[in-house]
Amino acid sequence: MPTLHHWQYYLFVFVAAVGVLQFVAAYRRWAGLEFFRNRTLSYLFSILTVCGSFVWFFGWEDRMDTSMRRAALEGAQQFVYFNTAAFLALVFTLIVSSVLFTLRRRIQSPPKTPPTGFGALSEISYFEALRRSFSPRRGSDDAPD
Repeated sequence: MPTLHHWQYYLFVFVAAVGVLQFVAAYRRWAGLEFFRNRTLSYLFSILTVCGSFVWFFGWEDRMDTSMRRAALEGAQQFVYFNTAAFLALVFTLIVSSVLFTLRRRIQSPPKTPPTGFGALSEISYFEALRRSFSPRRGSDDAPD
C-alpha cells in the first residue's frame, strides 16, 4: 500500500494555489501579480499547474482509494499543511511577480501618476505598492509646518 507523505500533500496544494493566484491575476488584469505579460500564456500556465497538480496527486499512485481513505493525513494535519502551503504560495507569487515586474519595468517607463489602493496592482508590483504606502507623502496638508 503506498503511503501519503506530508510533503506530497503540501506540494500539491502549493502548486495548485500558485496556479489559482495566476488565474485570478490574469482575469483581473493585475500586471503586478502576473508571471507572464501575455494573458493567454497566464491562463495556460494556471490551468496546467492546477490540473497537473491534481492529476499528479490523485492519479499518480491512486491515492483516492488507498492512502486518503486510510487516514494517511488527519484533518488537523491537512488543515495546517493546506494553510501553510497556500500562504507560502501567496508569498512566492508576490516575490516572483515583483521581481519579474521590476525586471520588465527597467525596459518600460514607469507610470506617470502613482496608483493607490488594491487596484494599483494593475500598474505596479506588490512590493512597489507596499513601499509607496509606507513612504511619506510630499505636499500633504497633514505635514507639520
